[in-house]
Amino acid sequence: MSNIIIMAVGFISLTIAGFMVCCQVRKGSIEKEIPKKIRIVKVNGLLTDYRCPVCGTRCITKMDGEWVAGAFYEYCYICGQALDWEDI
Repeated sequence: MSNIIIMAVGFISLTIAGFMVCCQVRKGSIEKEIPKKIRIVKVNGLLTDYRCPVCGTRCITKMDGEWVAGAFYEYCYICGQALDWEDI
């Protein structure tokens, strides 16, 4: 009888722990859906990189006022963060 109780308590503990992990994962994915402003990094006098604010991945580069490499991604292709290009 005590083995059954121990097994039941263990099952309940695992179920609660699994539910908590699931909630944390879902919270993280919901937060990535909220667009964050692009981080602007001046590389030198000519180059400016526009990067993901979360992981720092370069999305697009501007050289001497012209867009030269990359794209205006809606989501970061590395971490999945939604990107806000509104003021760019």
